[in-house]
Amino acid sequence: MSKRKLLFTFLRIAVTVGLLAFVFSSIDCYDSVKMKDSATALKGTVVNRAELLDKTAGEVVLRDSDGGERRIAMSDVVVEARVKLSDGVGLAGRVVSETAEKLEIVDSEGAQHTVWFEESGHPTFIKEISRSYYSRGFFSIVSTIDVWLFVFGVLLYGVINFTGVVRWQILMRVQGIGLSFWRSTKLTFLGLFYNNIMPGMAGGDVLKAYYAARETSRKTSAVVAVFFDRLIGLLGLALLAAITILINYGDRRFHGVAEGIAIFIAVVAVGAIFIFSHRLRRLIRFKKIMRVVPFASVRRILKEIDNAIFIYRSHKKAVLIAILISLFGHSFMITACYVFSRAIGIEVLTIGDCFVFLPAVFMIMSIPISMAGWGLAENSFGWLLSAVGVSLGESTTMGVLYNLTRTLWSLPGALAVLALGRRPSAGEIEREMKALDREMQEVAGEDG
Repeated sequence: MSKRKLLFTFLRIAVTVGLLAFVFSSIDCYDSVKMKDSATALKGTVVNRAELLDKTAGEVVLRDSDGGERRIAMSDVVVEARVKLSDGVGLAGRVVSETAEKLEIVDSEGAQHTVWFEESGHPTFIKEISRSYYSRGFFSIVSTIDVWLFVFGVLLYGVINFTGVVRWQILMRVQGIGLSFWRSTKLTFLGLFYNNIMPGMAGGDVLKAYYAARETSRKTSAVVAVFFDRLIGLLGLALLAAITILINYGDRRFHGVAEGIAIFIAVVAVGAIFIFSHRLRRLIRFKKIMRVVPFASVRRILKEIDNAIFIYRSHKKAVLIAILISLFGHSFMITACYVFSRAIGIEVLTIGDCFVFLPAVFMIMSIPISMAGWGLAENSFGWLLSAVGVSLGESTTMGVLYNLTRTLWSLPGALAVLALGRRPSAGEIEREMKALDREMQEVAGEDG
């Protein structure tokens, strides 16, 4: 491994450790009850959680580290609420006042909202409401996990790996590459293994492209299919979130993530117009711009994306089918995360919330600044899901379960590594990729 790659790996490890340290230092290990008359919170273990969920409890019972129990009246506790109104608008925040007719809520941005109960006769009323009287600690969450639900979530997640194989096969077949399903599955799990378990080595996508190129005489097309497959996956996530946001357009909680998704889709659309148009490419001197992009690794990624889109622009039907398969596979992945939330007892999160926020989490995790997305996942879950009232401890645990699941499904890739024998050296891969880069430029050179 070269000094530059060693340094980059070290920096990614440092970023991962820093992100994990930040998020775990921000959460409580034990349950926390905020008191109205105090700036501090009481710590311990809430022992009547079931009664609180069933709304049959009149107090919060907190057990401290010495085993003593303290009974706290509901009226003395800071309550967090999440409501959905009859017009579809959703709100989440701290309850500052409640009467028989209305509720006063302060959201995470400090804005105060008045919402009305149905009995008040107000035209817009509270259709659904959930209340939280304490913040769960990490140890409490982990100790109460429903193991069978977690296992069910792990199985659901596995679907995306096989839909990914089918999607990749479609993208290869339009290029005349007939890799079998079994061989494609083996190379897919090989890529997962190096991406998620041994990320300090050569990237999983690069190794997957390298081995795919060795399977066919159409080496350039094989490499392009791998990187275009990744691009289709990201686009599928963005489209899935956009569809859900449109369905829940009136919900204020989704506005922040909606802006980010809209920007991503707009950038993709504008980029596609420029890349697909011969005239615009010549007008802006696209080839010259690519040559002056700083950092060789960035130039290579941009060239691979450019070449992939250039080659697949004449296969629009295959691309559309690949996007639909991507939507199907990502739906299982998001549903798996919703099952994880139920396994750890998160009551306020709906599956609709997951379809809005989690695609953004997964897109953030694709940024290669941490090891296999560790640290990024936990922080992103916490940052985005706070908008719907999920506590930091709960969202962090969801991130941990998600990353553990990815790791579990990557383990079969070790068998693919053994079956393929000696792993190529970094130098061999580098030489092969450079040769393929030159071939790609010859294919697309006339349109630059």
